Amino acid sequence: SSLSDEVYLKYLIDSLEKKKPLIFNRYDFYKYFIDQIEKEENDRVTLQQIALEFEKRQSDAVTPGEYTVLLQTVNASADRFDFSWMEKYHLGKVKERDNKKLFIWDHHTLTEFLVAEYLLGTKNLLGEFQKLAILEQQGITAFKPSWSGVLRFLMESEKRSEIISWLVGFLEKCPDNLDDNLSELLVYKATEQVPKIKTRIFKLIYESYFKRIVWLPVWARNRLSKLVDGKSYKRLKEDIKEWSNKTETFVRRGNAASIIEGLLENESKILTNTEKKFWRTKLIDFA
Repeated sequence: SSLSDEVYLKYLIDSLEKKKPLIFNRYDFYKYFIDQIEKEENDRVTLQQIALEFEKRQSDAVTPGEYTVLLQTVNASADRFDFSWMEKYHLGKVKERDNKKLFIWDHHTLTEFLVAEYLLGTKNLLGEFQKLAILEQQGITAFKPSWSGVLRFLMESEKRSEIISWLVGFLEKCPDNLDDNLSELLVYKATEQVPKIKTRIFKLIYESYFKRIVWLPVWARNRLSKLVDGKSYKRLKEDIKEWSNKTETFVRRGNAASIIEGLLENESKILTNTEKKFWRTKLIDFA
């Protein structure tokens, strides 16, 4: 974690003391951190473009020579962004890795944040992000997992609703792209969304694991329970039946039951006293 560095920790404490947020937001913290280093708009964009070159390479390191060429490519000013400047502000430094001398960013989340910020400053956020993160080749449309870090920052930004709406729509059209990582991003941000999006997120994730007969990740089960509405609750109740074989029954029943446990734990208003009694008996039978 970047917070293992006492410099970053100091900035975190400073930001929390000044802003006093009710909920910690990584995007806001990284923005605060970069604000202390570079506020001039043109130079800020140059720093973002440097980060973008690294993200395109999917690497946090290049040789000193490659870094010098990179600075020329983005027209960086002569007195900024060189090795000494980057080290001074705890962004990166030249050091040994695998017996090679390389310029290495202090933490990969720095480039992820800067690229997210760069994209937010463009006129076509979703279009520019898709050019980088979506692979379209020979009839295949795929999300590149290496761009998940940038996506996470975008989902924590002021454009979060727009990004989440796009992601849900993309995964509905291309459901094979839904994996544990994207499921995590959606369920952690879903509770902030309007009911219609919450319903779509629940259906998207639950249906994917249901069809594949795969266990829902532990961290997703309780959070998915917060997205349950009357229609999806009825579906859960139906899915505890016996299926065509033991594996299907065990996994599908287990996934449904784990979400119900979340409803009970969160004292959901969907559950009447009669329903609560029914489930407590059922869950004991399943155990």
